[in-house]
Amino acid sequence: MAKVAHEPVKKAMSRIRELGADEEARRLAFVRERALLGRALQEPGAAR
Repeated sequence: MAKVAHEPVKKAMSRIRELGADEEARRLAFVRERALLGRALQEPGAAR
């Protein structure tokens, strides 16, 4: 990966790596994503 010099980008990338390493955070993100997808598919006019 390219070196990033911009400090806010460095901090954001670090936080993303932390969350990716956190098993519980990944599980919660997966559950949340499935719930949002399920809700979207239940709405009238949703593509099936």
